Amino acid sequence: VSLPVLSLDALLPGQRMEGSTQDPTFCRLLMEVGLGGWFVMTSLDFRSRKIRRNGVLCKVEFIDVAKKLSPNSRMPTSVDFVILGKERCRVIGKSKALKLRLGRWRRLYDENGEEVLLGWGEENLLD
Repeated sequence: VSLPVLSLDALLPGQRMEGSTQDPTFCRLLMEVGLGGWFVMTSLDFRSRKIRRNGVLCKVEFIDVAKKLSPNSRMPTSVDFVILGKERCRVIGKSKALKLRLGRWRRLYDENGEEVLLGWGEENLLD
């Protein structure tokens, strides 16, 4: 199975994450996976600065995109969401093969380098 992988938080099976985001890439991801959609959530190992391979399969339980749409795009400017951790999983594959499917929040994804934004790129994985 090929699913997007987000390095966000250490979510556990059965745990809910409720929130709201204005991050354009995260809004786009939530819109693309949609209600009932799946992705993998993992976390960063702060000591090694690498992404953990062990994560949780997550399902989008609620999504509210009834916020104002930006004038030049059909994408909302804000999305409310509820994500439910379903079961433990492990990310397999080489880091380079995961380049377009592994998301992490970094300053380098902001053109001004001021905000931490979600972006897709090559990340080192903890083995």
